[in-house]
Amino acid sequence: TDVDAANNRITIANTARNATFPGGNVNGGTVKALNTVIDFSTAATHGFAFGNYGYLWIRNVALISTSTSKDCFRVDGSSAGTQHLDADLDVGVNGWRHALNMSGNFAQCASLTVSNTFSHGVYVTRGGWVNAQNLIVTGCGDRGANLANDSHLQADLCCIAGNIGYGVFVSWGSTFHTYHGVIVHNLSIGLYLQGNSTSRFEGEFARISGNGSHGVYVTRGAMFYLSVQARVENNGSYGVLCTQNATTHLTSSVTVNGNASTDLRAISHGFIRAVGGATYTTTSPAVNTTSNEGAYISTYTDT
Repeated sequence: TDVDAANNRITIANTARNATFPGGNVNGGTVKALNTVIDFSTAATHGFAFGNYGYLWIRNVALISTSTSKDCFRVDGSSAGTQHLDADLDVGVNGWRHALNMSGNFAQCASLTVSNTFSHGVYVTRGGWVNAQNLIVTGCGDRGANLANDSHLQADLCCIAGNIGYGVFVSWGSTFHTYHGVIVHNLSIGLYLQGNSTSRFEGEFARISGNGSHGVYVTRGAMFYLSVQARVENNGSYGVLCTQNATTHLTSSVTVNGNASTDLRAISHGFIRAVGGATYTTTSPAVNTTSNEGAYISTYTDT
């Protein structure tokens, strides 16, 4: 909201919806101020609607709106071919209903910074496939990212933070994969998987922490994979909760710390496999013991 060049200081409006948001200092680095703002608040249409084989190359611009029913970038399922949105780190989206609304089709998105949407930041459904590198989503009125009905989001180096609902919600056969992704300080569950959906959370800098409820909730036949050195820690309730025939796999060097409650909890035929080298303290049921309506947490490794 202000640039004080003489004192090397900028003022930033905090759009995070969390009751409290961690502060801190940035001692170095480069700040880029966008000189161009396009305001769609008075428009009765979506910002950019992609047609057949749509391609949008956009740089150094802030795209804002106060609309609660229009989307900044919209791809309809009837559009043919790959849709390409090249935002390249210098595009900020503030306001709107959804920043990216993807129904069917395939879209590549270089980098995009999303804040303060009325509903979801990224909404993908009906078999939509999005590859979004360096995606930042914060302060959304509902979920940071919502995937439904056989959709997929590949979001390496993403940051999903400070949203009112879930950080990432994955349902009904959808997939969410990230390498070095961060899901932090959302008001509800960090990562929610249900209905035969899958997620791979990989990379030594990957973490799910500080969320208001569970770090990861895996249910209804869903599968979650946490790779070497990734961390799920200091969430408001369970670190990982696995229920209703869902499966969780924790590899070596993984750290799970549930903060106020249980690190690993399985109920209703949920299965958690925590191989040697995974770090955790409290479990329910006790490891290698069937309990909680047929649930099991296994520490056995293949030989």
